[in-house]
Amino acid sequence: MTVYRKKGVVEATRWTPGMDLTGVTGLDQGKPVDGDWIAHDPKNPKDKWLIRGEYFANNYEQVT
Repeated sequence: MTVYRKKGVVEATRWTPGMDLTGVTGLDQGKPVDGDWIAHDPKNPKDKWLIRGEYFANNYEQVT
């Protein structure tokens, strides 16, 4: 098995009730819950996806 690391950055906003989720992928696993994040590609703001809170905490760190 080969191990890979993600390169690049994402911009993310903590999900809040009432947030517009139009165009967000990853919602097929249920509705967002407290602690989840909505991320988008800085080069393509229309590319948005849900990141579960636990996964976000384990795999992302703030850079700015």
